Amino acid sequence: MEGFMHPVRAILFSLVLVVISALPVLAQSSGFGLTVVVDGDDLIIGEPNNSFRQGTVYVYRKSGDTWAEVTRLQAEESARADGFGAVLALDGDTLFVAQRGGMLHAFERDGSSWRSSGTLSVDGLTGPDPGCGQQYGYCGTDFGIAIAIEGDWMMVGKPGRAARAGGRGGRGTPQPAEPGAVYVFRRGGSGRWTLQGSLEPTDGIVAGDSFGRSIAFSDGRVFVGAPTRAADVVAQPQGGGRRRGRGPSPVPEDTPPVPEVGRVFEFRYENGNWRETASLGSENERAANFGVAISLEGNTAVIGAPGSGDGHGAAYVYKYDEENGVWEEHSRLAAF
Repeated sequence: MEGFMHPVRAILFSLVLVVISALPVLAQSSGFGLTVVVDGDDLIIGEPNNSFRQGTVYVYRKSGDTWAEVTRLQAEESARADGFGAVLALDGDTLFVAQRGGMLHAFERDGSSWRSSGTLSVDGLTGPDPGCGQQYGYCGTDFGIAIAIEGDWMMVGKPGRAARAGGRGGRGTPQPAEPGAVYVFRRGGSGRWTLQGSLEPTDGIVAGDSFGRSIAFSDGRVFVGAPTRAADVVAQPQGGGRRRGRGPSPVPEDTPPVPEVGRVFEFRYENGNWRETASLGSENERAANFGVAISLEGNTAVIGAPGSGDGHGAAYVYKYDEENGVWEEHSRLAAF
């Protein structure tokens, strides 16, 4: 009979149509919820890597027991999966939104509405990392991957990239490691943010150490993570330290450093300048990535090391000893 389709085939055909029609909807939600900020009755959610439209930040407001969308924020110059919304930082009524390629957008809240109030950037940083695929929406090497604000100071991290080999089979152009940076902005009386300079550890910034991958700001202290910084091999007591009277085993001069141990640096503003006042590190564990995440409040700091313990991960808790003016490791937290 013309036009007849077997019932089983008809069902399968219908399912195929449903799946195909649903794919764009599912893809358009890619990245929604990657970043979330809650402030009173406002809920702000980033969707940076949508493959069908530009990055978007959604603002919801609570009414009773429900959340209703009130507006959407996007960059004036945008593209699909442009990374806009991968990092959010709220300071009072000012929202900062990072976008791939070295741009930080500022929006001001007025009641339930938001307006663009300008952008922040650093000369020479515009343009995406050529080694980072745009399908990810945002690169871990980008300006703005970490933002910390306190009072009229804002710290913005750009961790830089690790060294990359050429393409498969040796083809392609190798990418050398680049140093990370933390840029310091200050808000003036007019509310305008201006670049003041950058932070730098006492022993310098090492290319490929991801300095600026994480930043925490509390009570005038700034903690900056360099989670891929290598560490020199430390001499160990002979015999595992069980015998008395024996000094440490010598370390050959050509011994390579332990890779990706990680380190965290503390900075304070003193005499008109930001300077390093302490540095923290865990045991010299290979690929511990100490400092990939930092939480700081008052005299307590918690530092993540996801590669510690053979990849099981750990969090180190430090307490500041005000009497002696030093940070001391208080405990190590781990799931295993």
